[in-house]
Amino acid sequence: MKKGIFLILIFSSQFLFAQKNELIGTWFCEAGMQVDTNEVYDLSEEDNPINTGVISIDTTYSNFPFLFEIYPNGNFTGFAGKSKSGKWKINEDKIEFSFDSLLFWGKIENNKLILVDYDNFYNSKLILKKIANTKTLNWKARDYKSKNMSVNLNDSLRYSFHFIDRKKVIIDKNYIDSYREISQGEYKVFNYKNYQFLAIDNLKEIETLVFMILDNENSSLNATTTVISTFSKTYESIDCIFKNENLLTNAEISNCKSVLQGEWSSKNEFYPKDCFFDREILTDTYFKLNFLDNKFSIIYGGEGSSGEYQNKISGNWKLGKTGKYLIINYEREFRDMKIDETDYIAVNKISNTLVDITMRLRAIKTNNASYAGINIKLEKIK
Repeated sequence: MKKGIFLILIFSSQFLFAQKNELIGTWFCEAGMQVDTNEVYDLSEEDNPINTGVISIDTTYSNFPFLFEIYPNGNFTGFAGKSKSGKWKINEDKIEFSFDSLLFWGKIENNKLILVDYDNFYNSKLILKKIANTKTLNWKARDYKSKNMSVNLNDSLRYSFHFIDRKKVIIDKNYIDSYREISQGEYKVFNYKNYQFLAIDNLKEIETLVFMILDNENSSLNATTTVISTFSKTYESIDCIFKNENLLTNAEISNCKSVLQGEWSSKNEFYPKDCFFDREILTDTYFKLNFLDNKFSIIYGGEGSSGEYQNKISGNWKLGKTGKYLIINYEREFRDMKIDETDYIAVNKISNTLVDITMRLRAIKTNNASYAGINIKLEKIK
């Protein structure tokens, strides 16, 4: 009996040593998972990913570091734009992490460190991978300013980032061969020792992309991040390359604006055959777009069960310096108020006779406030 207990103690000691030895080092947070409230102690990876890189810079999730540096003495440093110190210890077959009055339980499985929120306050799980030290990078926020950079995350998803200044970025999210969406965001550059991170907040989608910059080579950046599939509820950690793309010259912008001047009309049934968008299927839909100097107007509508429905917006416009998006400013009525709106239109193609755009349209019927992204092909009529 004593011999059996002694062997168990030796095995436990070896297990704890192995766990501790494997734990020491630097870990990068690949993804955040949504945990069912009844499965708070479940450390498996089969849950629903909720964000890339986990951190949203100015939201609740800013408490969660995207980099963990774990030391042998039971301390660790978490980094999420600023450093936070915490404690860790091995308790039976789990590892406890505590910081900022939060307690996480974790375990190493398939070379990943998996952490779950002990008290389920944030209903969260973090998946981390171990990383090696990187080269020291000298890029600052000012080095991104006025750059237009694209990155392919997989065969079907491509991002372009037009960094306007040291804070603002225009995000071009391109589901290749499917749909494009333009939105405004904010970005920050974080440095921790030799590690550098580029965090991009998509303000419309409440989504944050966190890239760990590995190296810079000429005008390109090598990085790593995580791509999450909402549909399959899986995530994939990938390496990627930021490539510089040229902005249009003033002469090219002037030429594009000249080509766009005039009246354009949809040549396709553009409106989605989707009752959930407008509560009934509309027929004989139309879309008309008029550019006059720096002014624009859009009229779109269709036939419904109670007759014709129509929406109209008008205001000012300008072409983005990438040549791939329009910025429109207009007033929208909401109850008894008028609200200033800024929106973006993705430009897929411009020619003298054809314009191909993708934009977010408000449902035509006045009792439906929903929006949908719609691709529209327009031909010049005047």
